Amino acid sequence: MAEFFDKWKRIISEKVGEVSKKTGEIAEVVVDKAGDVVTVVANKTEQTVEVQKIKSQIHVMERNNERDFTHIGKMIYHKFKKGEDIDAQYAELCEAIAERETCIEESKAEIAKIKGNDVCPNCDAHLESGAKFCSKCGTQID
Repeated sequence: MAEFFDKWKRIISEKVGEVSKKTGEIAEVVVDKAGDVVTVVANKTEQTVEVQKIKSQIHVMERNNERDFTHIGKMIYHKFKKGEDIDAQYAELCEAIAERETCIEESKAEIAKIKGNDVCPNCDAHLESGAKFCSKCGTQID
């Protein structure tokens, strides 16, 4: 009878060893996958922070443009009311607006590049990767 129990003890011990080995292998795979997930999340977080920083810069430039548009309008209106020539008075503001608009478009293109997206050649909308048509204006994308 002792042989019987010894045999079962040995079999159970072997099986526990096998289970322990498998558990260790599974734990190793889980840890590896968790590390991969952490890397992906870290990269995505970095990308999101970079995009938000650029969007913030765009917002400031757009707000400055709105301020200058308002200023131009007031200048033109006041000059108009006085009957004065208005062309030279607002050229500097128009140049500043044009420079910011160029910078805004470059920044939007940078965001699209970071996100791996394209930009519609017709309306400058951001397109998802592999889009065949622009979801905003319907332009076919090559």
